[in-house]
Amino acid sequence: MPSQTEQGLLLIAVNVLMLLLILGLLRLNARFSKFSLFDTANAFTLFWICLILGAQFSFSGSLTAMTLVLLYVIPILFNLIQLLIRLLVINQAHTNIQNGEHFNLSRISNITTLLFILCLIANLSYIYTQYYQKGIAVVALEQIRSSNFRNDTEEPNFFYNLFGRIYLLLIPWFYYLYSQKYIPLSRLVLLVSISILLSGIHLTRAPILIVGITILLCNSYFLKETLAKKANAALVILTLLLFTSLTLIIDAGSVESNPFIDTAKLYLFGGIAAFQKLVQGFQIKDALFPNHLYSLDFVYYIEKKLGFLQQYPSYIRPYVDFGGKSTNVYTFLDSFYIDWGLLGVLLGSSVLFAVISLVSQLAKSTGKMLFFQLHLLCFSNLMMCFMNNEFIRISFYIMVCEAFACYYLFTKQPATF
Repeated sequence: MPSQTEQGLLLIAVNVLMLLLILGLLRLNARFSKFSLFDTANAFTLFWICLILGAQFSFSGSLTAMTLVLLYVIPILFNLIQLLIRLLVINQAHTNIQNGEHFNLSRISNITTLLFILCLIANLSYIYTQYYQKGIAVVALEQIRSSNFRNDTEEPNFFYNLFGRIYLLLIPWFYYLYSQKYIPLSRLVLLVSISILLSGIHLTRAPILIVGITILLCNSYFLKETLAKKANAALVILTLLLFTSLTLIIDAGSVESNPFIDTAKLYLFGGIAAFQKLVQGFQIKDALFPNHLYSLDFVYYIEKKLGFLQQYPSYIRPYVDFGGKSTNVYTFLDSFYIDWGLLGVLLGSSVLFAVISLVSQLAKSTGKMLFFQLHLLCFSNLMMCFMNNEFIRISFYIMVCEAFACYYLFTKQPATF
């Protein structure tokens, strides 16, 4: 049994060697495409490294050397897959989105306005049925995060599922209209601001982060450099304020009240530490459903809605304790590991990275808004890797279908509305 000092030196060696290997892959990829933080593989790689290092500093001794190697292999796979796609599949020509296609701007403006109104109606209806009818006062918002309230809360209806989050798909079209000088900056700011507010109605942090990342990318793609920097600075400040406020509300409604920094550490890095417990044998699979494949959550959801299933395991995982802390998130790798173990982690993440890389490269090489929208969806949802696998949820596939539907509506002939 190695001593604590030997274990520490081994972890340092693993970190250094794996970081050097990843740096080499990033440099190799940069030879084919200029390094950018808005490249999906680059952004994921740097963020994932921060999560790994953050977990080790925040929760000392939370990772073994073998798990550390596995976690570092994930971004290595992503970079290798992206490199392979760039070499064998995709034309490297870059087409600007604003020049890639030509649309009937009046048609886009009319349809996006109609869809945004439907989105507002869906969200206002949800707020009325879930909050107002239950008599939840603004001064007692923490009640909404309580277990009793969550148990009493009804599942969003079909209308909300269809239109409630469509603002995510409309945001890039609003930016496109602005870039074509069809709408003023004031209207763009208003629509984007409302979208940010809509992302917080569930009092959960993930939607705020997703819409923030989407807007960040749109600012960088569609706005002039000086304006983009100012817009992104304002966006970061606003997102941090919303994130902090929501974290304080959630913490106020929890059984234990923790310092904000500790809460933030647990939120960001707790999933990595919890994944170690999963690898060590902590069971989170529901014993009542031994043959259930968690990676196909969206398939089971459809079957349940069609009446073929009465119930299936909740996507909410059981809590695990580590270092005096507890969490019920295990990173985006949890479903792959539950279903197929270490092989599932490698194969599942490889398939996911291949699809994401393909979509990202198509967005760059074709300049088509459809691929750009899919790229935004993949990028923003992948950045939730520290807590959830959004790609197994039915909500992600609803958004993909709606992206195709919107694109069809905007390009359908005749080009009049």
